Amino acid sequence: MTIKYPFVLTASLATIIAGVLHTTVVAFEHVGVPPEFWFFIITGTIQILWGANFFYRRTPNMYFVGAVINLGFTFFWLAVRVFPAPFSDSPESIELLGILTAVIQIIAFVASFWALYRFHQTTFFSVVTLIIFSFIIAGIGYTTAKSSETMFLKIWPEIEEASHEHTETTKTAPLLL
Repeated sequence: MTIKYPFVLTASLATIIAGVLHTTVVAFEHVGVPPEFWFFIITGTIQILWGANFFYRRTPNMYFVGAVINLGFTFFWLAVRVFPAPFSDSPESIELLGILTAVIQIIAFVASFWALYRFHQTTFFSVVTLIIFSFIIAGIGYTTAKSSETMFLKIWPEIEEASHEHTETTKTAPLLL
């Protein structure tokens, strides 16, 4: 059996895998900080839904959205490794799981972008727009997370700013709903 559009399958599966990682392992690494936990549940769910939908609705808009989502989430990952992470005074550390998830998202981005290219949907303007939208998603996500720390600390006073020792927080901190 030959797959007619392997890049579609690659984009779908890579996005779903990244989403599953976000909604499971990554989310539970952040269970001690409920806003981060829910952030990963929501972003992972978005990725899973997009990846599943991409199997059935292959349109230029879907290719574009997939590329923006995956590149935007990867830019966000980079932002919290360059700038102080939400609920922390320092950037997140670079760990194997984060690298793996970022690489999977980049694969999904490349496959989505390749779909745009193969269907003659890439122009200089569309490429620039895709990159700008990805930066905007990452920027809005980062800015919102950092600026909402005070509000979330009022809701969940148990959240202590500073350490992001994932293995420690997942063992000791309860999930507060």
